[in-house]
Amino acid sequence: MARTGLAARARQAMKGVGEKGREFTIVDVADRLDLISDSDKRPLYRAFCDFARSGEIERVKTGVYRYRGPGGGRKKPETRQVMWRLLRSRRVVTVADLQELSGAKEAYVLEWLQLMERNEIVKKIGPRKYQLICDPVVMPDDGEKAARLRRIRQEKKQALERLTRVATEAAGVCDDLKRLFDSEEA
Repeated sequence: MARTGLAARARQAMKGVGEKGREFTIVDVADRLDLISDSDKRPLYRAFCDFARSGEIERVKTGVYRYRGPGGGRKKPETRQVMWRLLRSRRVVTVADLQELSGAKEAYVLEWLQLMERNEIVKKIGPRKYQLICDPVVMPDDGEKAARLRRIRQEKKQALERLTRVATEAAGVCDDLKRLFDSEEA
């Protein structure tokens, strides 16, 4: 598709016409863009094909679409899942490989590899080099870390409740003091 700016204008029109998940047609978008003749609409048809192919719009039925946004609303895969797939496909990985290809920080890669080592899935075969020795297909969870995070979230929730209670009591005390001073002045 030529870089005419039509795609950007069409995106804006689709966001407006298809706000809050409403369905729309090419004609709705063409009307928003003031495209009247078929020759004016032809580039829009090609743009719609590109949007559908990339997942930016979803075809609900023939001629009816729903806007999903850039990337088609697809989530980026979790870093752990990316590292797991790399480990399974390569069988032997280095910390640098996992870091570069997954985008994870070195400390996280090392922590994840230690988890895999504790679960006897990988073994260290050199400095910063690991080999897959057991392939359970499904990546094991870090139960300890999950439990620790649940505990931290629970403690945070309790602390927030205590702070809310203290703030409410403090507001009540302030109101009482204000009433007391107001009554003394009167």
